[in-house]
Amino acid sequence: MDEEDDPQQWDVFRRRSELEKARKTLGEISGRMDRFVQTEAKSLKGLFRPEMEIYRLKLKETAMKLMELDPSQWGIKAFDLHWRKGFYSTLKSAFKKEELDMEERSRVISLIWRGFSHYQGIISKLGIVPSDFNSSPIHGFSQPAQTSTEKASEEWARTVFYKCLLCLGDLARYFREMNCGGYLNIARRYYHQALIASSYKSGMPYNQLGRLSEEEYWGLPSAYYYLRSAMSEDRFDGAEINLKNLLTKNEKFYLKLNDEDKGQEETELFVVSLLHMMRCFLFEPDTKTSDLSEICQRVLTFFYLRIVKEGDELNSEVAMNAVAFLIAGIQYMESKKDAKPSFISLARAALLALFSNCVFKLLVDLKMELFGSEDIEDDDEEEDIEDEDKKNEYEVQVEDGDRKKSASRSILDRFRRKRNRYTSSTDENESDEFVDDDEDSCISEDEFTNSMSSDEDDFILSDNFMNSSDSEEDVMDEEDDDVVIQQSSVVCSTKDLAKTLGNHSLASCIRLLCLWVMTSPDVIETDEHSKIFWGRLSKVFNLVDFHNSNKYIENEQINESFDKVDIGSVMIEDFYTRGLKMFSTYHTNNLNWKKGYIFMDKTDLGLVRIKQLVEFKNWLEEIKKKPKFTNEKNIKSDGVNSDEEKRNALMESMAHLWLKQEVENLEEKESKMFSPYIIVDHWAIVKHIRTIKNIVAAKKFTVIIPSAVVQELDAMKRTHNGARIAIRWLEWQFKEGNPWLRAQKKYETTALEDIKYPKRKNKEAWHYFEILECCNYFTRLGSTRTVTLLSPQEFDMDVNPIELAKLIGIRIEHVKTFRHCIRRNKQRDVKT
Repeated sequence: MDEEDDPQQWDVFRRRSELEKARKTLGEISGRMDRFVQTEAKSLKGLFRPEMEIYRLKLKETAMKLMELDPSQWGIKAFDLHWRKGFYSTLKSAFKKEELDMEERSRVISLIWRGFSHYQGIISKLGIVPSDFNSSPIHGFSQPAQTSTEKASEEWARTVFYKCLLCLGDLARYFREMNCGGYLNIARRYYHQALIASSYKSGMPYNQLGRLSEEEYWGLPSAYYYLRSAMSEDRFDGAEINLKNLLTKNEKFYLKLNDEDKGQEETELFVVSLLHMMRCFLFEPDTKTSDLSEICQRVLTFFYLRIVKEGDELNSEVAMNAVAFLIAGIQYMESKKDAKPSFISLARAALLALFSNCVFKLLVDLKMELFGSEDIEDDDEEEDIEDEDKKNEYEVQVEDGDRKKSASRSILDRFRRKRNRYTSSTDENESDEFVDDDEDSCISEDEFTNSMSSDEDDFILSDNFMNSSDSEEDVMDEEDDDVVIQQSSVVCSTKDLAKTLGNHSLASCIRLLCLWVMTSPDVIETDEHSKIFWGRLSKVFNLVDFHNSNKYIENEQINESFDKVDIGSVMIEDFYTRGLKMFSTYHTNNLNWKKGYIFMDKTDLGLVRIKQLVEFKNWLEEIKKKPKFTNEKNIKSDGVNSDEEKRNALMESMAHLWLKQEVENLEEKESKMFSPYIIVDHWAIVKHIRTIKNIVAAKKFTVIIPSAVVQELDAMKRTHNGARIAIRWLEWQFKEGNPWLRAQKKYETTALEDIKYPKRKNKEAWHYFEILECCNYFTRLGSTRTVTLLSPQEFDMDVNPIELAKLIGIRIEHVKTFRHCIRRNKQRDVKT
């Protein structure tokens, strides 16, 4: 036994002596580096002298040796000291210098590359690559990380692995600051992996992500990351200070806000107002509730004008960050002991209002894409008023004997066959052309019941009269538009529904809001009396639940795929919920994080969205059955909580009033933005001839056709059927003399001052400059809202006409957006 024990004791003694020697060497090297920096290396080049490079190499070797001898104690200390002395202090000194010469720049880049190599080597030795370390799709990394067969179970190894990821993220960030492109997403990747390594308990990676995002979306993602850092279990001490500084910096922009300022977009106004609102919620408890209510209403207005009305991919990312920031802010306020209950209720009401707007956007887009209907009621009361309006309009039509036949003809025209927006034709270009040409000729059943005016009958008869004098070839092009058939309730397939939901820009945002409601059931008590919100939500449920609807053509392949798709798959919005306490017990634990994020095609993604919405509907049905919600009016409150319940009731009423009056307030604002003169380009009248006819028939605007538009229509008539139809209609209107439609006169043009014109060879750009000259003439006649230019397309030119229009005070609107505003304004006028 003694012979076997002696080697073990000798090994222990040897390790202790080596550890003591390594500790002593580490201290000596650190002291020498400090003295060398203070005396010899007074410039940046001095930090890269041969003596300093030798010290860095010895420090690295000693730190690695200590990590092997005593990993749990001196190993972590040596790791931190090596990062601080070997990399951080030198790089910090380099970035303090305003400008680096070529030699200094090359040495700094070389040091960063050595850091990458060193920390990647440590990770490979540790053998820890968790299977759920897949890259987040938000930052452009689609390939999952490889899983190692060797798994280290020691806590120190996990800690070192987390620290290595942080160091790699910092090194990538330094590369970005050196203007080496392509390292922004790499830095984010390492920070997100560091969050996973720390089980989302550390606040440092969130703080570093906030530093990376300060220039994006006017600081909105940065504010979200700083808030998450301050909320973490192992919070970063400077995160709250960074958040306050960011919000204070935002106040300078908020004070300069002006609704009429053409230099600012609604997206910027929304973000700046939202950050100001959250500053009041989180750090200004003395703010009056009335003032905070006005700020919330302003945020909702900007959200509707930009995110909802003109949603695109950019604005969907802004909406996602805004919703995540609000949800995190509400949880942060709830965790504070001194938080005001009224502030929490107010924040919830604002978030519910955003939820209502997102649902409304989804409802409008679904009906437009699937059924061609944009006529969405905002309130159940509109249905009763609508029935009475139909009856009155019908009586007016019958009393007018001269137009009785015209009214009959109008009814038949409303039942024209509508081309399917998604065809099975193999020629995609041909299909797209049909959709573009007849986009406005697809009249839904709702538009039929709301559009029986004598003015429309006039232009419908005029259109038919013009068709009778045309060549046989032109008549054949339009023949199938006039076929009268029985209207069918089945107009699209379940595949169309899945594609539409898969492509929708706010689907992820809506899912995140649904998860918030599902994890906070008491929110339903606050908003259960809002008919607008629940009405919109029920209509969405009825549209997406295709198993219980006869509106769609069944597709066996879609039915099979629907059963196979996994609702537990990780989606983009789940990366925002992971780590938040409110989602930890219900949602994030049920997801398959080991499988990671899987990129799906739009159809499968849409099927997952349908399943998620059906799940939310079923959850609401179950939660509403509970006595807490169904018998609320019969439950008597105790005297102890009477004051608190009164305050909650006040906040509930405020949320209900917001949701009820939100649309009306926005409509009143829109009605003030209408211009007396409407100018259209050639694509607007070719693709949206019916919308232009409706605008003329409304007799509220003077529609002007520029000479440049007439020339373009003449050039397009041989290749585009829509141009021939537009020319015939314009000729008839000019011949009859319509006071609400006229051509541009010769003198109605004003040159654009201080703006460089394109060359005449660039016909498209020159054409739009001539249109802008016509707009500029009418702008000079009155205020900046005298004229509105309607166009249906995006501009791909060297000089963007939209920016030029803003410079000279011209409003430019998309035809669909303007049509929607006109219809809403018309319905409001009928009610009044």
